[in-house]
Amino acid sequence: MKSIITLLAAVALLSPGCANDDDRPVKSPIGPETDFYGVVADNHGRPLQGVVVSDGYSCTATDENGVYQLTGCEHSYQIYVSVPAEYEIPLGEGLPRFWQQIAAGRKRYDFTLTPLAGGKESAFNLFCVADPQCQNNSHIARFENETVPDIAGQAAASDLPCYGITLGDIGWNTENTDYTNDVFPLMKKAMQTDKVGLPLFQVMGNHDNKVIAVSKDNYTVAHDIAAQRNFEYIFGPVNYSFDRGNVHIVAMDNIIFPSHKDYSLGFRDDQVEWLRQDLSYVSKDKMVILCVHIPMRASGNQNVQAVFELLKPFAEVHVMSGHTHYAEN
Repeated sequence: MKSIITLLAAVALLSPGCANDDDRPVKSPIGPETDFYGVVADNHGRPLQGVVVSDGYSCTATDENGVYQLTGCEHSYQIYVSVPAEYEIPLGEGLPRFWQQIAAGRKRYDFTLTPLAGGKESAFNLFCVADPQCQNNSHIARFENETVPDIAGQAAASDLPCYGITLGDIGWNTENTDYTNDVFPLMKKAMQTDKVGLPLFQVMGNHDNKVIAVSKDNYTVAHDIAAQRNFEYIFGPVNYSFDRGNVHIVAMDNIIFPSHKDYSLGFRDDQVEWLRQDLSYVSKDKMVILCVHIPMRASGNQNVQAVFELLKPFAEVHVMSGHTHYAEN
């Protein structure tokens, strides 16, 4: 049955699934080039085959023993699963927690997934929340007292399962001021599932980047990744996916970011490669929803057309974005 989705957007306002290394047997031989591995199983300990696991730069899938193996890179920061449609979204501290932080000297990261009580869903609501841009306690109070009850009320009134995702600019860093260290933990508490009434995923926006200003001539991939680290530490990966019903939902950071006053729509080469690998595990008859911050209008920008080409083979594609502070279809 084709999934039916209701898309609801709120515009600008101004553990869970992870298991520590345990005694689960690793029944597959681990290759010598493997940097990270683990077992993905259900909550009864049964190994799960075909679950996609990533470090944000490459993707792999679990074998018949539920074992995955990844070769990392210098920028590997977190290990995470693409939650299949048949399983609950794992939660930690009230937010989707499908990832684990990489620790020095540790190679094994196991994950536990719990089957949905009613099985794979045929319809659901996806709430898209764009640009809260909270910078201080007053902004956060408005978000908690206005936006959160509004989302929770809409979710409670729905007969369908509800999920949500921000579309970036959760905080509001500027060229000279870094507010996210203070704001992110408070927004993390405000967006907990028991408050908003649904699991709320996150997308990174330009104002969510850490203040690391370099000129375009000196800009490197390492600078771009360094600017996203604080967001990743609080909210998790910036390029990830999950399935609901017959829909594959992808979240990506689509900002090339030398600085807060000099950024642009685009994707790094490593992001395009990650997306290529992620989509290689997705059936072409599925709907794909790409969630980003900046609208995908400038197709001549860095790797935008490459992303479109990767999305073209799928049955139906939607792009959800924020950034502009007005609603437009």
